[in-house]
Amino acid sequence: MASYKEKEPFEKRCQESARILEKYPNRIPVIVEKGKRTSLPQISKTKFLVPKEMTIAEFCAIIQKHINDQGDESPTAQPDNAAGRTSPATPDASHRRRAHQQTLYLLCKGVWTERGSKMSEVFAKYKDDDGFLYFTYMAETVFGC
Repeated sequence: MASYKEKEPFEKRCQESARILEKYPNRIPVIVEKGKRTSLPQISKTKFLVPKEMTIAEFCAIIQKHINDQGDESPTAQPDNAAGRTSPATPDASHRRRAHQQTLYLLCKGVWTERGSKMSEVFAKYKDDDGFLYFTYMAETVFGC
């Protein structure tokens, strides 16, 4: 799946972030994308408007909910044969259980963000030239835990 930066031209991203920051001065425009080496599902929502005072831990909880909801949209049973009989989709079920149990990490520009940091601090330090704050999400298994 193409990243937001690959899909949207730089000028359009700059205009959009400037409009958002002007209209919502107490919020931060955030793009969240799946890490390349994670088994977590792709979330359907990638754009977020986040309060400046929210912590990374609080935002992680929101992203975790989206990941869990995305996993719950997977079918719970799949056709077993041409007759249409179904069997439990154990890979999907076990994947959802793993997603619930894994610790989620958010990275900005390849750097792990501390869970106690405020979004405003992370934005000031890591915002992109286009005015958005980009996060990549991964599970702890990526780090070999």
